[in-house]
Amino acid sequence: GCYQDNCVYNHCFLLIYGYFSSIDVPYALQTFALGINSRGQIVGSYQDNSGYNHGFLRKREGHFSTIDVPNALHTVAYHINSRGQIVGTYNDGYNHGFIAEPDTIEGVNPAPPSPKHKLTTTWGKIKSR
Repeated sequence: GCYQDNCVYNHCFLLIYGYFSSIDVPYALQTFALGINSRGQIVGSYQDNSGYNHGFLRKREGHFSTIDVPNALHTVAYHINSRGQIVGTYNDGYNHGFIAEPDTIEGVNPAPPSPKHKLTTTWGKIKSR
């Protein structure tokens, strides 16, 4: 689910069997969780301090990766299937779709560092559609 704080920034959470987990990307102004698969991987987007949107993957263990299509102004990850393929959109002045495949690092930037979260960069073979 998602909620807004007193400053009207969006935050997300996961509630499983009564256990609450925050899904906020470290140092993001806002986080939007948009998809989850059967392996507990969550995708969505977050807004940085400059107002740009980036896609993200949160692994079940809580590790975040940023998904940025090269040369895009904004990237949003909408859905992830059980094989780890992610679909989303990006804007480079025009709107496009993409499919990101797991297990590569091409075209991916790590999420901002945080002492509380380990970050991975195992995403990025991005195919424009």
